[in-house]
Amino acid sequence: MSSTLIRPRSGGKSFQLRVKQKLLEAPICSLAIPFVLGVGGAFDILAGLKTRAPMPLQKSGLEWAWRMAQEPKRMIPRYARNGLFLIR
Repeated sequence: MSSTLIRPRSGGKSFQLRVKQKLLEAPICSLAIPFVLGVGGAFDILAGLKTRAPMPLQKSGLEWAWRMAQEPKRMIPRYARNGLFLIR
């Protein structure tokens, strides 16, 4: 089975976000790919560019705080705009 993982940079720029959304919304049959998944920052972690939060933070649902500490200039504005994930 073939699959495609996509990770266009989002960086907050509206054009890049629109491209990413179009890729994720494209009809699978027109792409001739049976499985498409947006993977976010997983490639950075797998490539060793970023690290995952320590296990206690992962288990307590605070991995977002670890990411924010790693990239404050990028993550603080993102979380400030859309902090709904904090409400569970």
